[in-house]
Amino acid sequence: MSALSKGSTKSEDGGKTTWHWEQPVPTSTYLIAICVGDLASRDISDRCRVWSEPGIVDAVAFEFSETEEFLKTAEDLTIPYMWGRYDVVCLPPSFPYGGMENPCLTFVTPTLLAGDRSLADVVAHEIAHSWTGNLVTNGTWEHFWLNEGWTTWLQRRIMGRMKNDPKFFDFDAIGGWKHLTDDVALLPEDFSRLVPVIGGCDPDDAFSGVPYEKGFNLLVNLERRVGEEAFGAYAKTYLTTFKFITVTSTEFRTHFTSYFKGHKNLKDFDWDTWFHSPGLPATPTFDRTLSQASEDLAAEWLKFDSGKVGKPTADTSKWTTNQRTCFLDAMLVSLEDSSRSLNSSTTRAMDSTYGYSGVKNSEILHRFSLLCINAEDRSILEPCLKFITTQGRMKFVRPIYRALYGSKMGREVAVKTFKENMKVRRIYDTPRQRNGLILTSHLR
Repeated sequence: MSALSKGSTKSEDGGKTTWHWEQPVPTSTYLIAICVGDLASRDISDRCRVWSEPGIVDAVAFEFSETEEFLKTAEDLTIPYMWGRYDVVCLPPSFPYGGMENPCLTFVTPTLLAGDRSLADVVAHEIAHSWTGNLVTNGTWEHFWLNEGWTTWLQRRIMGRMKNDPKFFDFDAIGGWKHLTDDVALLPEDFSRLVPVIGGCDPDDAFSGVPYEKGFNLLVNLERRVGEEAFGAYAKTYLTTFKFITVTSTEFRTHFTSYFKGHKNLKDFDWDTWFHSPGLPATPTFDRTLSQASEDLAAEWLKFDSGKVGKPTADTSKWTTNQRTCFLDAMLVSLEDSSRSLNSSTTRAMDSTYGYSGVKNSEILHRFSLLCINAEDRSILEPCLKFITTQGRMKFVRPIYRALYGSKMGREVAVKTFKENMKVRRIYDTPRQRNGLILTSHLR
């Protein structure tokens, strides 16, 4: 099989089969990857296909059935797709990232298989990388934000178009801002700079939401100064100018200021502060229309926790995953800002109302687990421990281990569970996991 733009051939000699791939499009070496295994496929369109282990391939095809639409939307926002094919391979649960944008064959985690396509925006992000990251690549890893900040901006533009609601751009960015503030609180100053000082460090230690969300907020700041339409036109020029080559922050700055030479709203833009100052930028203003109901419900549950009102009765049955995660994020932010903990009776009432401890959606389970750990609610331990030992996605595993270790109820079990999973081991819980290696020892 092949996902490369000009296909593959195979030859057989003496019982051995040799595959040959051809990739005529210039590609950065770090983007070359090979996937080997017992794989089945389903076509989404003439240029899009999904791959996975045979037992889950139909579920994967359903979850990522919007791939062609994502791709067409990205083309409308940028320039023509250069890579021929766009395939997706769903890897075993041990894959430590949400996705990896290898040209022509994106790798994704099975934690996206929520059963309702609600987490497929990760594929929109990886598709965006086909332009911002693969076509135009950061010159060195200090300038990684040029890959991820641009891609986060483009992902949110794609999803806004797909949902036919421009307010979704700001709605999604609100959750991104929480991600950024959480990470900056944990990082040393050098790693919270947009252009970080990373010499001699473990790349895992420097990896965070900073290049994604701080980079995104830099671009949004510029976009608001020059206007959305003008910035969209600039994005196409930027991609055309730097395609098939690398770019640094200084080169981007020079190109942008030359394109908008003399623009009155850019005179006071402090490039050096954005690039080199540690910590958070100024708090952005986002349209909160779509987040308001979620934030209001969070406030009601916090009042319930304080004994000021009865249990909230708002109907959330038709809420999207984004609304539910916004609701949980709003509660987590309020608790952190006020340095308070919930009562375990509150989290149990929430679970009785919404059933969050048993959901298949990894984003919801992750946030609800953090809320329950904050409340020292021991009922979450079993689903929480199962969650962190049956998938290796760092986004989920690291924060939950940290939270457990910092709690009274979870420190001992967190250490015990971590030690039991320090070595690579095979999981045989379900047929789809029989080829999955669970790696947790490196997830700090």
